Amino acid sequence: MIDSPRPDSMAAPGRRRFRVPRAAAIAALSGALLLSGLPHAASAVQVSLDTSALAGMAARLEFVLFDGDFAANNTVTIGPIGGDGSTAALECSFGCSGGPPFILDDGPGFGQFYQDLTLGQHLGFTLGFSGNFSGSGTPDRLVLSLLDAATNFTLVDTDLDFATDALPFQDGLLFVDLDGSGRIRPATSSTPELPVSIPEPGTLTLLALGLALSGGRCRRRPAPAVSDGGPAATASRC
Repeated sequence: MIDSPRPDSMAAPGRRRFRVPRAAAIAALSGALLLSGLPHAASAVQVSLDTSALAGMAARLEFVLFDGDFAANNTVTIGPIGGDGSTAALECSFGCSGGPPFILDDGPGFGQFYQDLTLGQHLGFTLGFSGNFSGSGTPDRLVLSLLDAATNFTLVDTDLDFATDALPFQDGLLFVDLDGSGRIRPATSSTPELPVSIPEPGTLTLLALGLALSGGRCRRRPAPAVSDGGPAATASRC
């Protein structure tokens, strides 16, 4: 027969209810809250592109960081570019260093990095960026475009056209205004169709929160009774 739970004040002598250790859960939850509260320091995401509509084409993946607030206060980090296509030449010179990862810097006025490649069915990379705005001018802006490697003209027509903005661009695959929000804005339509996938806002925070909550669900259960009739031990289970 299974004993019904009873309050601590009614517990039999020599027995006490197991209290769930909350240290790990609190630590993980604190990490989740900190993660959600630091958009100005840096953000990092995995970006995936479905390039099946352009498979076999020679293309150029171009990243440009525009300085809009006249202050050297932001960087963009581009992780290794991978996929089922093949890479060719790359350029990392003006406002760009490292490799990989490649670091764009807004100090010179703008930073640029491009990677030539033959497209396959998909490609992806990690993208990290700070989010500092001086309050003057307009927030710095990162723009990702997919160009023809031979002509430098765009390979896709997208709904991201801001030709009259303070920091203009056209036919971007995605852009980020480095204003501290951490928001990445991908194209929602393109011709040919080239879907861009990024994590939903708050995904990493929710993951950390889930780990925190699961860490607090451990409990104890009776272990098999020992043959000498002594008191049953307890065992932890999550």
